[in-house]
Amino acid sequence: MPSKAEYFDALRVGDLSLVRSMIESDPSLVDARDIHGSHAIQVACYARQLAMGEFLAARGAKHDMWTASVLGHEAVVRGWLNEFPGVVNDASMDGFTPLGLAAMLGHGPTVDTLLQYRADPNRPGPALCGARPVHMAVLSGNSRILLSLVRNGAQLAGTTSDGATALHWAAYAGHSGLVHALLSLGAPKDVLNKRGQSALDLAQAAGKRDVVPLLAA
Repeated sequence: MPSKAEYFDALRVGDLSLVRSMIESDPSLVDARDIHGSHAIQVACYARQLAMGEFLAARGAKHDMWTASVLGHEAVVRGWLNEFPGVVNDASMDGFTPLGLAAMLGHGPTVDTLLQYRADPNRPGPALCGARPVHMAVLSGNSRILLSLVRNGAQLAGTTSDGATALHWAAYAGHSGLVHALLSLGAPKDVLNKRGQSALDLAQAAGKRDVVPLLAA
């Protein structure tokens, strides 16, 4: 019998033949959760193995609001919200809101649908130090989603529990396109995290030379 640890490792690296073999040996693995409460579909998608997530969905994995959000299955999300509108801002077992999940994986149409159903663009999830949807959009590198969130009321001065704004995250990652987009949308440059660091400080410390001039201007 395959161990769950081996199974999750196979999901993360996208080893489809091994995953298929493991599920044939133990069908319950299709809906397995890791120690953080992440469903197998989420585990695969967090590792950017979306094809693996689609495979699990096709194999009959339970498809709920959160697995649909992480896969970008907009029609499934819409169906859930039509039946259960109250779950739109609920966190998954591993601490992410549906809007945060869709933003993190870059699923623009799903983000738009969630916002139409009144997902809160400023609601932090318990995971990742209370990251907000704008922080999650930085993880996807998707400026269109950032714009959609801001147009629907997302506050770019919002911080995680350690005081970081979305601009801090983009600066540290050296993502010049997102830094430019955030600044164009009015993101404040002077916010300090709980270590007393600005976004510019983080970019300089991380050696992100393309980003420093944008923040220093």
